Amino acid sequence: MTSLWHRAQLICPLCQQSLVAAYPADSKSQISTMSCENRHSFDIGKSGYLHLIPVQNKRSKEPGDNKDMIAARKRFLSKGYYQPISSALNTIITQTMNKPSSDKMISPQQFLDLGCGEGYYTARLKEQINPEHFLLYGMDISKAAIQQAAKRSKDIIWLVANNKQIPMPDQSVDLIFSVFSPIIPKECHRILKPQGLLITATTESKHLLSLRSLIYEEVRDYDNEKLEKQLSSHFNHQAKEVIRHSLSLTQPEDVLDLLQMTPHYWRTNTDKRKQLTALSSLETELVVQLQVFAPRS
Repeated sequence: MTSLWHRAQLICPLCQQSLVAAYPADSKSQISTMSCENRHSFDIGKSGYLHLIPVQNKRSKEPGDNKDMIAARKRFLSKGYYQPISSALNTIITQTMNKPSSDKMISPQQFLDLGCGEGYYTARLKEQINPEHFLLYGMDISKAAIQQAAKRSKDIIWLVANNKQIPMPDQSVDLIFSVFSPIIPKECHRILKPQGLLITATTESKHLLSLRSLIYEEVRDYDNEKLEKQLSSHFNHQAKEVIRHSLSLTQPEDVLDLLQMTPHYWRTNTDKRKQLTALSSLETELVVQLQVFAPRS
């Protein structure tokens, strides 16, 4: 853990000066804080994560996903239902690493999983790449999510931080990837190197269509071009791949976990939840867009 925090490239969320790893006064066995030259100090949690949202910057006591949503997501993802997304994402990233420099895609040295949740996608990527040649960061606004993520690996820099103010220096990141997480185009552009990449996973119109049909009287289509439009001011679109799989949920608890880990949970009334609770199985669709973007100069 010591060398990991020494290698981290982070900035103070209060003054934007560099954060440096510091030992406790009575010990040099383990780094306990990250501090800047203006004496702003941030403690590293016992499980190995750094909390970089100052109290004065919080809009709620515990922003982000709550413990129940995180637990549901952890149970569901652990059963491999969304592994096709992770595998396809890892393939794109590793192919990108192997591209020649003439293609203006350099081998990434710093990866950031933006909105990493409880760390499923981050940890699976870590297994695919050489830890000696990169630093892998997992960042989420939810403290509860990062506390769970930190249990997955001590070789990942886990951060509680806000995507509106990513605590990393300008042009310091080689690759950002984001799975179902909000993106602030200007902020992602700021931290990416000129030859860096942003890789996103977003839901397509047919994603979980059967589940959504059980919840809503009228199922609305998603705007499949929404993200590309959103990012167009700061990024050039380079590639798209659509992942399509069938999901066969054979346990009632899996149906409820899937519901609870999505925004649809908050839009489902009591009667609909009772109906879903009564289901013994569910056949639904996994349809996800993976897209690659390069920062505009």
